[in-house]
Amino acid sequence: MYCDGSSWTSDVDHPVIVRNRPIYYRGHRLLEALIHNLVHVEGLKNATNVLYSGCSAGGLTALLHIDYIASRLSVFSPNATFLGLSDGMFSLDRNQFNTRPGLFQRIAKWGYSAWNSSSSINEACRESH
Repeated sequence: MYCDGSSWTSDVDHPVIVRNRPIYYRGHRLLEALIHNLVHVEGLKNATNVLYSGCSAGGLTALLHIDYIASRLSVFSPNATFLGLSDGMFSLDRNQFNTRPGLFQRIAKWGYSAWNSSSSINEACRESH
């Protein structure tokens, strides 16, 4: 399911108005709704093996959320095995040749702040960056 440009990390209460139209940054709420549906409607609470994956931009999402997904689902399926797969993701965390931050870094830094993403990112990852 691809619904959000923030890799499901955003959590902003009020919409941002762009060209007289609201943009809602609520990706983490979408992720919560997806987990709820998978557990309570689709039967994931009975899972023994869970593979959480994404490709391209979804690969970043898989990396960002596998620990969170595993912790949420382990409440319902304590004996399940959780695996994450990031397929075909390309996002360099490196400076450009002139030592300035690259485009991905600048966009990620802007998004982290604009989308209120801090609560969606693994604490150890936040501390290391």
